Amino acid sequence: DLLYWNGEDDKALAAWAEAEALYKKEKDDLGRANVLHSRGDLLYYRKGEDDKALAAWAEAEALYEKEKDDLGRANVLRSRSDLLRDRADWAGARACYEAALHLYRQVQDSRGLCYTLSGLQLCLRRLGEETRAEDCAREAEALLPNQPEYVQRYVRRRLEAGKRG
Repeated sequence: DLLYWNGEDDKALAAWAEAEALYKKEKDDLGRANVLHSRGDLLYYRKGEDDKALAAWAEAEALYEKEKDDLGRANVLRSRSDLLRDRADWAGARACYEAALHLYRQVQDSRGLCYTLSGLQLCLRRLGEETRAEDCAREAEALLPNQPEYVQRYVRRRLEAGKRG
């Protein structure tokens, strides 16, 4: 992941391909799911290869489900939600955000809740569900004081974007 965070996307993809092969050989489905999720994120957020990202996330989600890793599943669903939101598929994004929200609540992951609530409120506003969008925004804001500064900045920007329409 260090290569990814350093912006060395092609090297990261190559390293993840090697890691995935090793995890597959060792029958380590959780390790493989993590690699697939990371690959999907890079393909979508950095390269704009939506279909490849969706395929990687779908495979990761199935492996997380098999391994009963609800946090992994929630993270993949949130990534997919962001893609659908960016495509203006508000109903599809909403469904994925809501599924992720349910899982984040189960595993009590407040950071995931913040991110997901802020994305969900954007979709709800586009779908004309202002009351529910406001509820999501208020819940996200209530969780912010316990989050790292970078999470607070990101979530606040999304909440402001939702209010602006």
